[in-house]
Amino acid sequence: MAIAISLAVVAFVVFSPGLFGPFLWDDTALILGNAQVRTLSAWRLWFTKDFWDVSPELLDAAPRLHYFRPLVTASYALEFHLVGGRPFLFHLDNLLAHSVASVLAFFALRRWTDSLVPATLGAVFFALHPTKAESVAWIAGRTDVLCAIFVLVATAGVGLRLRGRRVGLAFEIVGTVLAYLTKEGAVVLPAFVALEAWVALGRPAVDLGSIRRMVRAALPQLGIALVYLAAHARWMPLRPKAPRIAPWDHVLFVSETLGRYVTLAFAPHDLSGQHGLIRTFEGRPVHSGAYALLGVFALLALFMLAWSFRKRAPMITMGIALFAAVLVPVSNLVLAGIATLVAERFLYLPLLGVALFIAGLVELARGRARDATVIGCAAVALVSLAAITLDRALDFSDEARFWDHERALHPESLEALRMRIRRAKQARRYPEAEALANEGLAIASKWYAHTGDGVEFMLQLAEVRALLTPDLAVESLNAIDAFYRTVLDPEAQIAALRIPTLSFTLPLKGPVGDRARALRLNVLCARAEVDSRLGRDPEALALIDQARASCVTCKRVAVVGAMVAARAGEYAKARLLLASSPDQSDDAVPVAKALDAAELAHRQAALASGPVALQLAASELAALEAWGRAYHVLSPFRAQIELAPGFAIGFAELAYRAGDTDVARGVLEKHVPAEKIGPLMDQWAIKMGWR
Repeated sequence: MAIAISLAVVAFVVFSPGLFGPFLWDDTALILGNAQVRTLSAWRLWFTKDFWDVSPELLDAAPRLHYFRPLVTASYALEFHLVGGRPFLFHLDNLLAHSVASVLAFFALRRWTDSLVPATLGAVFFALHPTKAESVAWIAGRTDVLCAIFVLVATAGVGLRLRGRRVGLAFEIVGTVLAYLTKEGAVVLPAFVALEAWVALGRPAVDLGSIRRMVRAALPQLGIALVYLAAHARWMPLRPKAPRIAPWDHVLFVSETLGRYVTLAFAPHDLSGQHGLIRTFEGRPVHSGAYALLGVFALLALFMLAWSFRKRAPMITMGIALFAAVLVPVSNLVLAGIATLVAERFLYLPLLGVALFIAGLVELARGRARDATVIGCAAVALVSLAAITLDRALDFSDEARFWDHERALHPESLEALRMRIRRAKQARRYPEAEALANEGLAIASKWYAHTGDGVEFMLQLAEVRALLTPDLAVESLNAIDAFYRTVLDPEAQIAALRIPTLSFTLPLKGPVGDRARALRLNVLCARAEVDSRLGRDPEALALIDQARASCVTCKRVAVVGAMVAARAGEYAKARLLLASSPDQSDDAVPVAKALDAAELAHRQAALASGPVALQLAASELAALEAWGRAYHVLSPFRAQIELAPGFAIGFAELAYRAGDTDVARGVLEKHVPAEKIGPLMDQWAIKMGWR
């Protein structure tokens, strides 16, 4: 028991850098943006909707896999019920779950090996392996940890049952049900049953007779797995529209996948959430020849090792067999069409096979060397692994560090580019966002033409260019609005944008057209924002109503809609829209503050008259970043404003933000030394995000 407790503590400590990490990547959609998580009364939806059915905004944006994981959603909902949108408890529970899984792995290895030292070293390897960081330090990786816990509970039940203990059947049933309610990976349970049958047989040499008895013992769980897969395919098909590729390309995908998994398992390096990005060039998949070749050699080497040790060290053979069997569901034998070939978290359960393999090697080495030597060598290797693990866990402690790491490893990663564009826009670094969107378009056109992802970056370019365009540049904003209108037209074949600073043509057919239609919600919001800036309140509100008809709880609709409604003077609607989004972080916070300031000015203006009322009306619109509209309120009174230096400089800034640089400079020349005008206007440009 002391070893188990120590193992739990070590497993917790090594991954502890992730304890204070943020919601990251998929966490935002699965937790903050998931209406099913925000109330326990939505529990029926956990069992009737697929795991990623969280919002139309997300589901329409990209194809998805249909997962059935109600227990994972339930865990998120319970945590949200307790602490709301604060990530600490979510991370804490991940670490505690991994500690539990590590202890269960130790007891399983102790049972499988019947030897304390090999079981301990194997369990430490399992607990500290660097690939675990994705499952432990990342909240969304929890599925693998929970599934492993319940698989090990079911396996322990099988072991008890095979030894004649009645309670074993209860453990097996409970563990099996919970595993299948946690992740599709539970279909590997028959492999664990076969292993327990081998243990119950006295760990014999692996021959035809023992294999036959192991298969016979696994048949009930195999039947359950087949029924589950059939039901899943019937009511919730994993991938409704499976990708079609040539047989040879499929073979290369599988061999490359195996090569990457073997590398990650035995020599983890360049750890990443996006291993082996699936790319195409001129319509053909691009493969990594090195990893594909490694996969072939690894398959042959593992088979030869398993064959050679089947009699004199069958534990090694069983470890290899378990590793291979548990890898099958994630080996790309059945292509799911996800963006990457390999995910580190998919190794969570298969590493139990590697741990058993290592335990077998340790047991073999103990017969040829002293225990102290074997343990010392193993300790050095495990400490090295722990150092890599600690560094990897740190990646999940900070969003910027995580995506910078991904970008460094995969310069062609569209996901990393999307996140960097989002960060740049939030920080009002619009030129940087535009440069990144151009880069994304170039990469998507070269490597991802088959997905139509290029259209997303074209729309990003249009949106960022609108942010870089002053409100008074009406011709350019009208051109952007017309472009959006064409994209939204279901009959249109081509959408073109032609303005002095940006020019491109978007074909609305094939994969690009499909992707453009999937992004309709974003286009509606982008167009509503432009129309609102131009003072077309009825048109902007109508566009928001269209978007809201598609998704009542989408954050983009809520945030943009709140600003649009407030500019139209409909503050009650603005508050309602902003409150409709489950995700009240990031963009929602500054919008709420803007509404408070604008509504206060609106109420004060209603009680005032004369110049004060005009100033308050302009302040209301300025708080809502409707610079052009605010400028139009005050510009007729420029002469009077110029007489008051304090008001004049504020008016000059408003004119500059609206896009009337000549008026801004003319006003400043009357009140500010000439050498200070340029730096002052530069400061305003930085505030606007134009530089």
